[in-house]
Amino acid sequence: MKTNWLTLILILLFALRAAAEPPPAGGSDGDGISTNFLIEMVIEAFREQSGKEPSAEEIAGVLNRTTVEYLDEGNYALAEPIARRALEFGEERLGAEHPDTLTSRNNLAMAYEAQGRYGEAEPLFRRALETRELVLGPEHPDTLASRNNLALLYQKQGRYGEAEPLYQEILAASKRALGGEHPQTLTTRNNLAGLYQAQGRYEEAEPLYQETLAASERVLGLEHPDTLLILNNLADLYLVQGRYGKAELLLEWTMITRERILGREHPDTLISLNNFAALHRAQGRYGEAEPLYKRALVTKERVLGKEHPSTLTSLNNLAFLYDFQGRTGKAESLYQRTLAARERVLGKDHSDTLVSLNNLAMLYESQNRYGEAEPLLRRVFAAYERMLGREHPSTLISLNNLGGLYNSQGRYGEAEPLYRRALVLQERGLGAEHPDTLQSLNNLAGLYQNQGHYKEAESLFWRALETRWRVLGENHPDTLNTQLNLSVIEVCMGNVKAALAGLREMDGRLRRFVDAQLDTTQAEKTRRGWLRSKSNFQDVVHSLALRHPGMETRRLAADVLLGWQHLAGEGEALDARLARESDDPEIRKVAGELAASRAHLSHLMNSPRPDPAVAIAKGITEEQERLGALEVRLAGFSKEYRKHLEARQVSWQAVRERLPAGSALLLLRAFQPLDFKTGKLGEPRWLAMLIPAEPGEGPAIRLADLGSVSDINAAIIRSDAKGPKAADQQRYASLFGQWDRELAQYERLYLAPDGTLELIAFDGFILPDGRYWVERQTLHRLRAGRDLLSAGPVGWAKERSDVPIMGAADEKMGTAPGGAFAQPTLIALGGIDYEKFSATGGSRPSSASGSLGVSPTTRLTMNRRLRAERGAFGVLPHTGREVSAIVRQYKRITRQPARAWYGKEADEGRLKTLLSSTAQPPRVLHLATHGFFLEKKSGEGSPITERPMTLGGLALAGANQGMGWELGPDGEDGVLYALEVQSLNLQGTELVVLSACDTGKGEVDVSDGVYGLTRAFRIAGARNVLMTLWPLNDALAKEFMVDFYGNWLSGDARSVTPAEALRQTRLDWIRSDDEQRRNSRIWAPYVLVE
Repeated sequence: MKTNWLTLILILLFALRAAAEPPPAGGSDGDGISTNFLIEMVIEAFREQSGKEPSAEEIAGVLNRTTVEYLDEGNYALAEPIARRALEFGEERLGAEHPDTLTSRNNLAMAYEAQGRYGEAEPLFRRALETRELVLGPEHPDTLASRNNLALLYQKQGRYGEAEPLYQEILAASKRALGGEHPQTLTTRNNLAGLYQAQGRYEEAEPLYQETLAASERVLGLEHPDTLLILNNLADLYLVQGRYGKAELLLEWTMITRERILGREHPDTLISLNNFAALHRAQGRYGEAEPLYKRALVTKERVLGKEHPSTLTSLNNLAFLYDFQGRTGKAESLYQRTLAARERVLGKDHSDTLVSLNNLAMLYESQNRYGEAEPLLRRVFAAYERMLGREHPSTLISLNNLGGLYNSQGRYGEAEPLYRRALVLQERGLGAEHPDTLQSLNNLAGLYQNQGHYKEAESLFWRALETRWRVLGENHPDTLNTQLNLSVIEVCMGNVKAALAGLREMDGRLRRFVDAQLDTTQAEKTRRGWLRSKSNFQDVVHSLALRHPGMETRRLAADVLLGWQHLAGEGEALDARLARESDDPEIRKVAGELAASRAHLSHLMNSPRPDPAVAIAKGITEEQERLGALEVRLAGFSKEYRKHLEARQVSWQAVRERLPAGSALLLLRAFQPLDFKTGKLGEPRWLAMLIPAEPGEGPAIRLADLGSVSDINAAIIRSDAKGPKAADQQRYASLFGQWDRELAQYERLYLAPDGTLELIAFDGFILPDGRYWVERQTLHRLRAGRDLLSAGPVGWAKERSDVPIMGAADEKMGTAPGGAFAQPTLIALGGIDYEKFSATGGSRPSSASGSLGVSPTTRLTMNRRLRAERGAFGVLPHTGREVSAIVRQYKRITRQPARAWYGKEADEGRLKTLLSSTAQPPRVLHLATHGFFLEKKSGEGSPITERPMTLGGLALAGANQGMGWELGPDGEDGVLYALEVQSLNLQGTELVVLSACDTGKGEVDVSDGVYGLTRAFRIAGARNVLMTLWPLNDALAKEFMVDFYGNWLSGDARSVTPAEALRQTRLDWIRSDDEQRRNSRIWAPYVLVE
């Protein structure tokens, strides 16, 4: 009868749990479990399974396998005594040199090592190695495995000088005995690369990882667990180096592959999940990291148990994320929970326990709870020094942390010797170029900065910068941060010229670095996160310009503001333009798939998660991954566009040259002022920058700190209580009161606001003299100041001279000579039937349908959240009359074809067909319908937060039916989301009018403006977008639109721009005898983004 070893071991495991109390954590004297008791249990279990008496080898085998099971489970309290008893039994019954006895000795050493008891593990590893060399020979696979275990132990102890020659010996012997591509040889090469990485020898680690990976892929296959392990390690190297784009691609692929091959709950899969989360945390993508950390934690708790060491690692990581986010209450609670569990399971001196203790202390320090932090940090340092030695890397890091605590308290005399000692020992043990050494160098420089010893600080920052530049590269985050620190020191020393030179050079490299991340990482949320994380550089530049208001500091501030504002949005627009205009079939294929993925994701993400909720959540995750990969591919194709953008060299001089005479550019930006002495950032404030076309005797660039963001925002909100006119006067005074005389000099002002100010109707502000701002001068609204560099509006008729002219009185679609249909140059949608779809769904060609690629089943998941939060879309009776009047007016004045779509005609599929990538878009697109913007979900890990452009959209024909889980005959649902708008072709469209409610709203992102419908239409290619900032009176909206088109289209030789027409319409209504028309709440919400 064949022995079922697995069943036998399980019987023993359950029996041990039932019969034995676990010995105290951190060690056992063995009294809890006697050798005889264990042997009796094994013999009894063996008899039940095989019906015979077991041999000594079989008993030892069961004990050894049981030890390994407990080690894998993380139950070291039981693994250790069983391993000890197995060793005793083996030495007594089999002899000290028997293979099973050697395995028992090795297992006991591993149990000690897992508990951080390296001093007890080392002699066991050494004896096992010596015996195997004697009995099996120096190049036997088991001997090489023992030597590898000893090398790994040295590495964990920070004894790199002893570990490396051992690895080299193993590698040479393994090549001779097994071959250069044997799996065991590849494991040794992987371990050696890991040692190089631990030492900061990245240039040696990377090629070794890559060579090992290539060999493993050749021998074992790309999806073999060993190959995936090497791939994971290479990704970790890229993460440490700050090469996040490369790290993300490898980590994500490894995670997906492990999940598919090994299962979602396999330990290796969970390691990948944790590492992928760590990447997101390092990038500042906290919203994406949290659900990954939580998924890993929940799965480990279920599979491994709540107190398994790996589970506790996930708990610690989640706490660490909360700490980074400033969610200190949650972080502290989880840190304390992890610490208590680790002390109970692993012992008070285990390295994992000390990590928890250190993290809790650092949290206390960040909260200025120095009295609670100090004893914890002292305990950590003392334990590391006792357990690992005074020169171990972990000991020196804890020494640094204790010095940091003293530095924070102003105890500079106590901090300096600790920093110096750590630096000297790290240089000796790790080398001058190791990341830990460089961090100590940076910390010591920061201490000198705090003491006002700027010369000493400058010298150390320079040394750290030169080394990081050489080792990590010029674009690594640590290199860039060191250069920024150096620039701050230069300012403190009065070397403003040197600081300027460094900051200007850094500006170009930082932008190239961000571009590289945008080209190689998952898009949208990532882009915004990257820009937000790099805002400290901008804060330093703007603070410098305000503190030292010389011409050169102002010029740098202007170039930085112009170059960085809405940078991610410009990248999205470039990608969309490339997709529309490229002749490359591969690019067009990717662009089509991208449009389909965006549409699919819009529907999935706005589902209310009905049953089966898990299936829908999984679908969202899969579609996000697919969309991100497609965006990366398209971004890769668009490098030529990015190079063109970079070569354009945005500068304040180039922007000023495009300003018309008598005008000025007004830029508004939220920033955090830097205190150069302390290096601390203050609360956000509004920065105003004015660049006149003709500066005259004044400076070419004027700067002003307008005040606190929170105070000004509160003043703007509070002023509503004073009545409309008083409120509008207070708003102007709060923002621009100090600059009123300056601003009054110009005939035109081009405004490029930021953040919440993008949602302000500036034209309706009242000046100190009682006039509306729009009455004094023309105000142009720009998305970003550098938009002035774009080519101005070209005569549309000249571009499309081949468009036939229709008869003015013809209401229907006319025909051109030869019978061809005349392409309308204005399309207007209004009087829409939101209740039912068209019976035919319009004349939608199969190519357009295929371009969206959304299955009917998937579409049935859409829009119930929209219906629940916003409700059904009501009839807008005046919009039908509005578009009818506009079409008649347009055709009469321009003598060009125009068309209105009413009722069920105004369907989503028809509009997408008209604006497909192969079609000729109209000159004007007028959408008189409901717009909406949903509030961002606050639920844990909600994917809706990752895609703000799924929050806003427009209602088209059949939208109410579509929100009830139905689709039209063309497969559309009647709701056009902003995410879908991005994929439309509006290149060459002069004006898009959103004559609807709330179309100007969006998610405010401090790094890159407002994400809403207006932005989506600009990305799609529209030259100007006329939007509304708040709900409108339907009847008066119709009248205002008719007046606007009359003013725009009646200009002499089409010389009137949409901006001039909008201003004239406002002036007409301000001067009207009708009290309703004079009300700024009626005419002010219209904002034209040029």
